[in-house]
Amino acid sequence: MTDIDSEDRIDMIVPEGSHGIFSGISGFGFLIDAPLGATIREMLKEVIGLDDDYIRDSIGTVLYNGKPVDDMDAWKIGENASVAVSAALPGLFGAAFRKDGKYAGLRPACDQGNLSPDDADRACENGKPTVMLLKLFNQSERDIAPALLANGVRMSAENFCAFWENRLRLTGAGNIRIGLNGRPVVPEALCTGIGAGSVVITLQSGNL
Repeated sequence: MTDIDSEDRIDMIVPEGSHGIFSGISGFGFLIDAPLGATIREMLKEVIGLDDDYIRDSIGTVLYNGKPVDDMDAWKIGENASVAVSAALPGLFGAAFRKDGKYAGLRPACDQGNLSPDDADRACENGKPTVMLLKLFNQSERDIAPALLANGVRMSAENFCAFWENRLRLTGAGNIRIGLNGRPVVPEALCTGIGAGSVVITLQSGNL
């Protein structure tokens, strides 16, 4: 795991109801510490904090390393894993990628790098920590990302700055207060002050 003290820390405060500028941030990927060998369901419950009802009723699509997953209990988190989570996507595309959907046969099953589940189990060492990339889309982002950001979430500096500079071009900075390692910084200069390979971002609502 990365030593959190070696990372740049970004603290942001926006007025109540002004989180829209951060829409899409989790699509760039949050760095999550997860037990190597945990199932995808265990990761969503124990690390992210989702309950069984939400996982069953609100998550329509899960991708592991870009491949659709139907059984979240069958596949385990490996090294350098990427997990994308989305509510049900519209249209035939969404139907094909939806877990257990009637059109699931239109795409290949998740093979976790062409390993069988048994091989994948042996390749994972339960309990050892690993860093995985979590991406959230559409309603899943709106439901899950705010709590992660409020508690502080890690991103690669490169991915955060790609998101941030794109947001500035599209919407401008808006009404926001930013601290970088405890010192105030203007939005346009934020990424020029980042020196580490990863950042911890905390987003709170409050009076400016």
